[in-house]
Amino acid sequence: MSLQEVVLLSKDSRLRTLCNKSIGDRVKMIDCDTKAYSYINNNPNNIKTIIIDEKAIKINPINYLNKISTNIPSICIYNTNTLINKDYGNLICLSKSLVNNYLKNNLRISLSKSNNKSKYNLIGNSKSFKRTINEIQELSKTKYPIHLSGETGTGKTLIANIIHENRDFYTKELQYLNCSDLNSTLMETLLFGNTKGAYTGANEEKIGIIEKSNNTDLFLDEIGNLPLAAQERLLTVLDSKQFRVVGGNIKKSNFSLITASNEDLNILVKENRMRLDFYYRIETFEIKVPSLRERKEDIPLLINFYLKEFNEKRKFKEIDLEKLINRKWEGNIRELIKVLQRSSVLSKKDYLEIK
Repeated sequence: MSLQEVVLLSKDSRLRTLCNKSIGDRVKMIDCDTKAYSYINNNPNNIKTIIIDEKAIKINPINYLNKISTNIPSICIYNTNTLINKDYGNLICLSKSLVNNYLKNNLRISLSKSNNKSKYNLIGNSKSFKRTINEIQELSKTKYPIHLSGETGTGKTLIANIIHENRDFYTKELQYLNCSDLNSTLMETLLFGNTKGAYTGANEEKIGIIEKSNNTDLFLDEIGNLPLAAQERLLTVLDSKQFRVVGGNIKKSNFSLITASNEDLNILVKENRMRLDFYYRIETFEIKVPSLRERKEDIPLLINFYLKEFNEKRKFKEIDLEKLINRKWEGNIRELIKVLQRSSVLSKKDYLEIK
């Protein structure tokens, strides 16, 4: 299984450079129509989009796509001075002069499994967000601890799921625990499980999150709320890959740790809310998830994406769209979704109003 790619059928190296700059580095360039035909038919689930340069094939691009008989979204590029910009649903026809603008503003960047059944999408084309996507791609190949930092509502849980989904070496589902749920009474049972009769009220055996996480990813959200006692116990597990069930025996668990927080871990260490050795252990790699304020150019893409998710066909007027782009968005994407939901439900005109 692998991340999906964009297939570019063209002999123009400048077009490839343009595609790389606009949509990331997952562009496979093929300069022969017969080779492209074979590659597309043999790898249909690995391909997100097909881009065809009219000059690279002997027949009309639309006829070529009909020959392939694919439902993969496609873009046909025509070498003409006449402006062409036609949308046929799964097929976009553009004149070459419009390609740059289209790729930058309309082609969604998403990461998904090659089986094309990914539940998750990363929407954005800004420089800061591309950097985040590249880090996700690279770190998904490893089993090292990853810490996701960023403001509330930026999509850290989504990114944790995408990292797990793109780790081909794990087949079990991601295990999730919000550290705010770890109070002193339930901490050891939630983490390590217990045998029947291990303590008063332990009427049945329970399997802890550490055991469930064997051979998969463990995602600890709001890691800044993890009690110091739990940090010490978890540090031992990370070092030894062993733990003791409450009232039971020692067991092994080999997992990859993903953590997330909207707080600065360095400040948590200074405030004695996080052990220094635990900090060094969990932050081998950090992915900083940008706020919406740091990726304003992505807001129109996100608005279009979520309105489609809501089956909302109306649009905002340009003046309102500008207001949305320049809003502070302290709640980030979570706040954006709320605004769009309210606008969709409460707008009574043939266009959307900010509600």
